[in-house]
Amino acid sequence: MPDGSPVSHTDQFSSLLPSGTGEYTAPTKYKDHPEKSEFGSVTTRFDGDIELIHPAPDIETLLQTTHLTAQLHHYNRDQQDDDWPFSNDGTVLYDLAILAVMDKALSVEDLSPASFDVPIRRFKIVFLKKARQPATHQGFYDYISDSDRVLTELGYSSASDLPGYETLRLASEERVPDELDDEEQNALDAGVIRAVYAVFRNGIKVPATVSDTYGFGAVAPPLSERAVPRTDKQTALRNWVQFLFNETISPLSFHRSQPRTDFQQYMGLFAASALYDCGVQTVANVSDYNYERDIIPKGSGIGKYIRDDDLPLNDAQAVLANTEKQAITEQFDAVHRETFKLADRLEFFAEPRSLAVDLYRIEWNGAENDVTINRPPKSENDNRSEWTYAVLGIIDTEARFTLGTRWLPDKSKYPRVVTELAPIAEEFLEVEALYADSEMISGALIDAFREIAGPDWAVRAPNRTVIKQLKGYTPQNHVGYVPAVSWKTSSKPAAVSYPYDSSNPSLIEFTAQELKRADPSDTEDQTNLSDFTEVEASAASLPSTLTEQFDEPDLVPGVGNASTHAAYLTDRSLPPHSGGGIHFPYYQRWALEESINQISNDFMPVINSSNEKLRVYGVNIAILFQNWHTMINRAPSPELGLRLTVTNQELLRAIEDVAFG
Repeated sequence: MPDGSPVSHTDQFSSLLPSGTGEYTAPTKYKDHPEKSEFGSVTTRFDGDIELIHPAPDIETLLQTTHLTAQLHHYNRDQQDDDWPFSNDGTVLYDLAILAVMDKALSVEDLSPASFDVPIRRFKIVFLKKARQPATHQGFYDYISDSDRVLTELGYSSASDLPGYETLRLASEERVPDELDDEEQNALDAGVIRAVYAVFRNGIKVPATVSDTYGFGAVAPPLSERAVPRTDKQTALRNWVQFLFNETISPLSFHRSQPRTDFQQYMGLFAASALYDCGVQTVANVSDYNYERDIIPKGSGIGKYIRDDDLPLNDAQAVLANTEKQAITEQFDAVHRETFKLADRLEFFAEPRSLAVDLYRIEWNGAENDVTINRPPKSENDNRSEWTYAVLGIIDTEARFTLGTRWLPDKSKYPRVVTELAPIAEEFLEVEALYADSEMISGALIDAFREIAGPDWAVRAPNRTVIKQLKGYTPQNHVGYVPAVSWKTSSKPAAVSYPYDSSNPSLIEFTAQELKRADPSDTEDQTNLSDFTEVEASAASLPSTLTEQFDEPDLVPGVGNASTHAAYLTDRSLPPHSGGGIHFPYYQRWALEESINQISNDFMPVINSSNEKLRVYGVNIAILFQNWHTMINRAPSPELGLRLTVTNQELLRAIEDVAFG
């Protein structure tokens, strides 16, 4: 039963009630949430306290906080149970409290009983009846007739002084309603609701009929969000989106001197494009079924503004243009930083985090074939290109944020763009480890990894000769280790081979020199060799380490078979880091591919242009939405403190709604 963020409460009604206090802070309790079990301490990731002020600005807001009202009720009930002048059982104490706050509740709705041609005593009875919600008028009449203390508070000396059954029935069902116009009747009903909520949140039990009507029992602490009405969850998600708009997107600008469109409307345009799988120019024809067309930005403007020379792609273009205007990459780095500042406040980065670097590609089928990296052909005559991006992200389930991306116009830029992304990680994270696959692993790229993770990086080793030798000469149930292999780096990394199928493998250490001597065909940094699966192993050609440790090394299982091991490059030493400490965590990097899938297939606006600025803009918008999705599903919502389970599509719909609604 986890604790949540405390509720800081200011209540103008409390002073009217027994032992009431106007300002206090109450704890919150939540039930365990099975869907959030892998996300860490979700309930505590709230920016400060939940703040509640009563009277609420309107009834809709009051009803949306029913689950928080229940938390306040239990806190105040436990604090004051021994101090009540009557039993706290939903009868006399409740009635007296309702009558005590009646005038205050009605005044909030600009309604006064004195302004109606109804005796005040009878008006109080009508108000109390509405607040008790009895099953029958007869039952209510019998109830108050038997309660001397309530009769006194109503202004009657005894039950014999009470008007007759029919008189009170007519007062509640005809006389008072006839006195009020529709607006006043709504105000009376709202005043009753305010009174009920005021009494309940101050720890006083309500009648069972009242609890059922307002759902107090369903959301009693510890809170399970399953009992929260769907409309309140929708409000909580809208609160999230507006909060994230306010906190993160201010760095975005098209550098227009007098913009007529708020930038959050552009965010709605991008979200609708991704949601409905339509180009930004088509969004208005889809979204105007739900929203005023004048609110929806014209999609044609987006392309014009982003293509404009006043908006450089990156710092290099800004320098060439001799402009101080922020480039697209600089703007989005700032946006992502604002997102991570918020994540840091919510303590997503309180523990060291593991990162991964990867390449992802978006296939290009447009009429033009702009400069980008050709993907490997899928058939002999298939020469289509893909837009290739380098991405850096967190792979821990608790904090699966994408830290940033860069477009990769050619392979040689890979190390440089990773270096450009490094400062974001350095600013916010203590890096536990960094992982990458074997694609395009150059010495310069390894040096870029070192800037981010120090020695705690590991990459799947490309199948160069020394790696083939290490895997081929490592016996089954052994970890092979080479302390230093040449890789055109500032300092040589280590190579590790780990068995795919093993239990508690032993360590065997080679040197690069002995592996080379064992295979005279080796050429330093040789590439493009055929796959190494079986080697001709004989005692005469085996590394000296094997001949020293085994009597018949050529007969040792696994020797001569490179397919039994996976190989990695790393700066970690063995020990203290075992091979398993590299091999098994490495497979966490699939989580980055899951993030990439979200970015590419769920959150990406439809952009068919070959213009590199439009493509980079769209990818960064998708990353922003993916990061918002991560945060929303792993922290309580602003204002209401609800743990939401939100799909990709639901988030996009909420962004559209907040932007255009």
